[in-house]
Amino acid sequence: MKHLRKAILMGLTGLMLSGCHRTSQMEQIALEARSFTEKQCPFMVDECTRIDSTTFDASTLCYYYNYTVCGVIDNDSIYTPEARNRFREQTLEEIRSSIQLKEYKEAGLTLVQRYYSEKSGHLIAEFRYTKEDYK
Repeated sequence: MKHLRKAILMGLTGLMLSGCHRTSQMEQIALEARSFTEKQCPFMVDECTRIDSTTFDASTLCYYYNYTVCGVIDNDSIYTPEARNRFREQTLEEIRSSIQLKEYKEAGLTLVQRYYSEKSGHLIAEFRYTKEDYK
């Protein structure tokens, strides 16, 4: 009985510590998102795409990349289903091979890219990549 009690206490301690680690990891990811936004954003990724912010929602485990498109790609008509699918597949391959995203992938985060029109401010496209996608 004494050994069983000790084993249960050790198991509970392990669960609490792993939960604490998970919480501190999520807090760290949220801090990184906030820090990136404050220090790096906005900046032009290319001539037609600007990253405006990154945010992290710990309750849903979603990491958001918020972009604005401008110039020639700020046009709803070019975002056909075929173009969206090609873009999503290309980006998914980049995520799968990315060393920089290793921590986020190991944590099982859903990575979300949102693209807004500079002209209208409306959401043009959103792409979600779950752990099942990038495995």
